[in-house]
This record gives sequence, structure tokens and C-alpha cells, in this order.
Amino acid sequence: MSGNIHGNEEYGEPSVHTTGKESHIDNMLSRWHNEMGSFSNADFFTIEIKAKETKTIFIRVDSVPSTIKGGIVIASKGLVNFQLNVISPSGGKIFNTQNHREDLFKIIVNEIGLYHILLTNNNVK
Repeated sequence: MSGNIHGNEEYGEPSVHTTGKESHIDNMLSRWHNEMGSFSNADFFTIEIKAKETKTIFIRVDSVPSTIKGGIVIASKGLVNFQLNVISPSGGKIFNTQNHREDLFKIIVNEIGLYHILLTNNNVK
């Protein structure tokens, strides 16, 4: 990762500490509020990714510097074999996280164009 990327290094290794009453989503929302600032429920959505499938989210950046930020929560009870990559308009991988039940990312970008967030489920079944 390059110096302008703030991911796991800034927020520490992702972890889930639940009391039984608190869900993964509640924990993520709490972390988001504390570590990343404002949050709108309209920005929260669910994507189902089947085994051996990749989904792509596109984000257009029209002015720089800009910040791309997000979070993931894996709801599956099974083995976590998941990868998230953020690809810049010029094709460089600027962020990667894998095999965490939850994670936050906050990336300061300095390139105008279309960014790709690739979400990959590497499970066989």
C-alpha cells in the first residue's frame, strides 16, 4: 500500500467483539461513527456474493483530493474467504483487505476518474 492510503494500518487489525446482544452490523456502525465520522443509513446496503463470484462497485471521482470510505460486514457463519480490492482509474491496486468478518477502509485519492471496488467471495460452496 502506498503512503496516502489509510486502511488496516490506521484502524488496527479488524476484530468483532460482541456481547451477544450486539450484532456485526451494530458493531460496524459503532466503529464507523467513532472512526470515520458521519454515516447515513441511505449509504448502507447489502450485496449477496455467491461462491466464486466477484461483484464490482464503481465510484466516480470528479475532484481531487477526495476520500473513498466504506466498510464491510460478512454475515456468513462459515469460513471467511473474502477479498476486497480498490482499483484506481489507471489500474493500480490501491487497497486490499481479505478474510476479515468486518473491516473499514478510508482512502485519500488524487486521481480523477472511475474507481473499482471489487468484492470477491473465494469460497468453493
